[in-house]
Amino acid sequence: MVPDSAEIARRLTAEALVAELFSRFDARDVDAALALYTEDATVFQARGRDAVRSVMERGMSPSRGRHLITNLRAWSLDAGRTAVEYTAAAFTLEGDGPFTARSVFDHRQVQRCEPDGVWRIAEHEILGYTPPAQVP
Repeated sequence: MVPDSAEIARRLTAEALVAELFSRFDARDVDAALALYTEDATVFQARGRDAVRSVMERGMSPSRGRHLITNLRAWSLDAGRTAVEYTAAAFTLEGDGPFTARSVFDHRQVQRCEPDGVWRIAEHEILGYTPPAQVP
C-alpha cells in the first residue's frame, strides 16, 4: 500500500531530523544538537534538555568521529508524532583509514511536532546501551 502524501512528508521529516542530529553531534556541537530535542525530552532516564545535555556530554567520544545511519524506518503514531527506528554505526576517524566501527546500536525515537510547527525529538532510546555514570 502506498502511503498518502502527509505520511510521506512525516517520514521524510523524521529521516531529515535524524540526519541533522548526527551531523550536529559529529560536529561536537552539543547546543545545536540539543535544539533538536523538545524541552521535556527523555533520553534514557534523563528528562529535560539540561539532563539530556549531561547524557550527551558523557557519551561523546573525545576523538573525531562520524556516524553512519542505516535501516531507517519511520511511521506516524498520529498527526503530531512519528516513531523512528534506525541503526547507527559510530566510527573514529584517526589515521589514514580504513576505519572500523567502534559501536553499532539500534535507536528508537519518538518525534513530535511542537506548537511552533517544528518537529523535534521527544524520546530517544539506544537499545542495549547504558550511558557512562555521571562523575560526582
